[in-house]
Amino acid sequence: MYQCNYKSVFRVHNVHEAVCFNLKKISEVDLFLFLLDTYDVLLDDITLVSDAGDVFTQLITKLEKFCFLNFEKLLSSIPGQMRGFPLGSFVYIIISLARSLSKATTVISGPTRTWMRKNRVRSHQSYDTSDFTISDLLDALDVLEVNWNKFEVLTSELLDYINALEARASYFISHFQTCNALNFAKHRRRVDDEGRYQISPTHIFELYVRFIAMKRSFAQYTMFDTIPSPHKLPPNRWDLFVDQENRHLSIRKFRDVVSDSVWDDMVRISDTYRASYAVRGSKVSSYQAIAVNRPLNVLDKLSSFISYGKPMELHANLFVKEALHLNLINAYFMSTFSISFRKYFFCSEQKSWDHRDQLKSAIVPLILERRKRYDVLYKSAVHLTPKNGTFAQAFVYWLLLVRRDFNGILYGSMDFNKLCSFVLDIVEEVEEVEEGRVTKKQRLNEYKFE
Repeated sequence: MYQCNYKSVFRVHNVHEAVCFNLKKISEVDLFLFLLDTYDVLLDDITLVSDAGDVFTQLITKLEKFCFLNFEKLLSSIPGQMRGFPLGSFVYIIISLARSLSKATTVISGPTRTWMRKNRVRSHQSYDTSDFTISDLLDALDVLEVNWNKFEVLTSELLDYINALEARASYFISHFQTCNALNFAKHRRRVDDEGRYQISPTHIFELYVRFIAMKRSFAQYTMFDTIPSPHKLPPNRWDLFVDQENRHLSIRKFRDVVSDSVWDDMVRISDTYRASYAVRGSKVSSYQAIAVNRPLNVLDKLSSFISYGKPMELHANLFVKEALHLNLINAYFMSTFSISFRKYFFCSEQKSWDHRDQLKSAIVPLILERRKRYDVLYKSAVHLTPKNGTFAQAFVYWLLLVRRDFNGILYGSMDFNKLCSFVLDIVEEVEEVEEGRVTKKQRLNEYKFE
């Protein structure tokens, strides 16, 4: 038997108890029993919870937050006979049932409709998601994922649109459907002779991972306060720094590392998890994840381009340059300071959840990735880089903060003054008159960051 602390006095008897239940440091067996009880309570006579008010919304919020914080853990399979059901899918079934009981609206509001047209994410003629079939719903989610990193900002209209789609998804999960609604014959199960069908575990997981991944990314985007970006960064010698570090491109292994980083950047927010589910939870590479929905010919050409392309061409390619700049900087730090820039001063979007508490108390500037945009996290606030949010801009901004607040020395021993001077200090030639003669001299134009 599995060890369990979930005894009768701690069991869930109503929705209010489910909302108040402590999910921190809960074991897998206790979590499974809690979910079973909560599901039974929600399936009970609706009159027993009809006066609950916003309790369903509170339960949904509680379980979604739990999914955000334990996303990787919930990808593990449930032991026993529930094939194809990771723990996350079971949690999402309960979220969907609670959302159905809360009578979540499927009608898209006027401001959200305007936002959809402006950002070109409308995929269906109707503005009521109750008209969507399962294929329509998945098409709408595909459109959102493709454009996720292209939105200038994440707004409340986006969240309203996701909620309207999720209201329809909860209906698919919580109720029997006709074959017209579940119009993927491969992923539906016939329930009876009346033509009613049940959604498959595959679609439940796909809906779970897509919605939770998008909301998780939205939450990470709004996790910290922001400080407006400067209109433009000061003149600097970033281009000269890059030209100097292009020497690493003569090393085959370095190009392979850049290639891996490019695939990581190209992965959409749910690609890796869906590809892993298709191979029974095995770990998959980023290339394998994106190859499912991309033409292999295009990926092969890009791979060949990264391996043999000239430095100028690589820096001009939008798919390659961010990954290339990150790895060039990391290679410089490793060769010059024997320090990994990626480990000490860079935090990816995925790792920000694992280190969220440490990030809030970090004493040095860090480059933070959010939706493939790069900004500087310092003193629990995100200092926005100029509009493009490229890694080059974030690195220059990072150097400015290091020089201003730390005199170029981090952690008492990491001296980056030479690097700050090389990138930030511009040498200009000026004309001076001496005894009737015009001479040219070099003058150091040191930028004082305010």
